[in-house]
Amino acid sequence: MPNQFWPLALVILFSLLIPIAVLIGRHNTKKYRQRLLINLEETYDKVPGPKPRDLRLVSSFEMARYKYDLTKPGEAERPTWLYDVGIYAMSCLIYVLLSALGFTYTFLLAVDTGLWSGQSLFLLGLNDWNDGSSAARAYQFQTATAVCFAFLGAYVWSVTYLLRRVANYDLSPLSFLRACAQILLACLSVAVVRHVVHAAGFGTAAGLGEGMFLGVAFLMGFFPTLGLNYIVERFPSLELKRNDPAAKAVSRALPLDMIDGMDSFIKFRLGEMEIEDAQNLATANPILLFVETPYGLLQIIDWVAQAQLIAAVGPGRAKDLRDLGIRTVFDLEQTIRQDKLCDFAGAILFGDRRVSPDDRDAVRALVGTMSRSLHVQRLRQVWNAVLVVSTPADEISAKDSWPLILLPGGLAREAESADTRNSAARNAVFGQGSDSGGPSSG
Repeated sequence: MPNQFWPLALVILFSLLIPIAVLIGRHNTKKYRQRLLINLEETYDKVPGPKPRDLRLVSSFEMARYKYDLTKPGEAERPTWLYDVGIYAMSCLIYVLLSALGFTYTFLLAVDTGLWSGQSLFLLGLNDWNDGSSAARAYQFQTATAVCFAFLGAYVWSVTYLLRRVANYDLSPLSFLRACAQILLACLSVAVVRHVVHAAGFGTAAGLGEGMFLGVAFLMGFFPTLGLNYIVERFPSLELKRNDPAAKAVSRALPLDMIDGMDSFIKFRLGEMEIEDAQNLATANPILLFVETPYGLLQIIDWVAQAQLIAAVGPGRAKDLRDLGIRTVFDLEQTIRQDKLCDFAGAILFGDRRVSPDDRDAVRALVGTMSRSLHVQRLRQVWNAVLVVSTPADEISAKDSWPLILLPGGLAREAESADTRNSAARNAVFGQGSDSGGPSSG
């Protein structure tokens, strides 16, 4: 019994305590981020001077409140623990039982030679039993060992997956069922691949030694489609859909390294939010990023604004614009107001083609198209809401004439006064209707 204490402790730890820790982590994450949202709203409300509208009417903030289930004034808050237990009990129990079964076989029963002495269709495949020959029993034991390594790889993937769901606050009962399906798929895929390569005459695991195949089995557990892809490659007739050759020319990756202020640790933290490239960052909700990461709101706004320009014009043109001090779509909007700078920007946006004064309308139309993106206009809302907080009280007049970033429809309205343009932009940004000619950004 003393020899089995630590294996039994590992079974309990990995199969029971870790899923419970995931649920507790979800609850604590929710409470912490709810407090951040409440503090952000209170900070906005306490700023002296007139404000265009309640912060709740900024769509990014309202979506964040909805995600974290913040109750409205006067509503009773439901008992979250009872709610979590009710919806997660069954799926979490299935995950616990499956994990316990896998770890029991891996840590406790693997050394029991009698367990593998009987014939098993799953472990033996199409090989001859030969009345329990040593070769048959050895094959079964090696298959079982590979399946156990696949289980370990799939379990590591499942824990990583569940932690990312907690970090994104989108853990659901289906998350545990998805993890169970991944574990089952991994174990079955490894067993099938082992039998296929053996029956096809490719030798031990496609020419690999048994020790090497255990490493492959672990990787197939972490990436179950690896095994399925191998089978499809060996039998092309199984492939139902083929990629269009032109798809390669369209596909591209925009790494986060192109963003000013980005380093490997920040990329790792953003990766937890499933933000892997600049396009993901360009379309992210800045309020949610502020709540779900340790970075400041102004810093996040700057990153998202940079990413939106890169996603719109591409890395090469974004670099040329950055050399001129144009880092965001908002900077580009302001730049093209001046004719000479508009010519410089147009030369970059349209490539080597010479830009003449007649082309300025085309440049401004192109920039206006970028600016009318829903993601850019959502960021504009947040930017203008933050501007209220960051502007000193004595600079905010009774007419609310603090300098909002104008919507694209106001780019050509140079004849209007600053107060008129700001009023039009403010009304459009906060959903009161617009006389600026640009679209409302609600």
